[in-house]
Amino acid sequence: ILEKKVKSSYYLSHEYLSGLKKHRARHEEKGNGFGYEVRSRDGIANAIVCGGMGKERNLVYDKILPNCWKEEGNDIQLRNEEGIRKMTPLEWARLQGYPDSFKFPVSMTKAYRQLANSVAVPVIRSIALEMKKSLLNQVILKKHKITEEFEEIFVFLEKLYEKKEIPKTGKKFISSINNFISSST
Repeated sequence: ILEKKVKSSYYLSHEYLSGLKKHRARHEEKGNGFGYEVRSRDGIANAIVCGGMGKERNLVYDKILPNCWKEEGNDIQLRNEEGIRKMTPLEWARLQGYPDSFKFPVSMTKAYRQLANSVAVPVIRSIALEMKKSLLNQVILKKHKITEEFEEIFVFLEKLYEKKEIPKTGKKFISSINNFISSST
């Protein structure tokens, strides 16, 4: 799920991470459950949500790459010493089952929002397959019912044709009914 190399902008700044830690401590003192969460690379992600603490609930530890430094004026400093970063939109898309080739032609903020509001692709695929199976079963049952209802009529028409009481043009009609019955059994 995680990309091998991400832009340095995904790593939390030291100040931002410090703020998250303070915010969490304040809430823990009050007995509230707020808090950012850093997930392990091979762990299970939390639900993807937009707004509030959406991105902060799925932070990840990542090895510190050379591009994790940021410039502030003439000062160059590490974004955060722990290598904690937010997940990229591609990583969120992978969590939701989107193929890597899927593109979001919107801003990064809107991509996060769309992914958080999305239903996971494998879930949609499973529902669609079950719907297809159910619809096919209904069609087969309906076809079988039609076959039973028209079988007597077909036998009657066939006998009329054999007795030359139906014109030759009726033979096509009888053949089509026969084909229909044969294909449904």
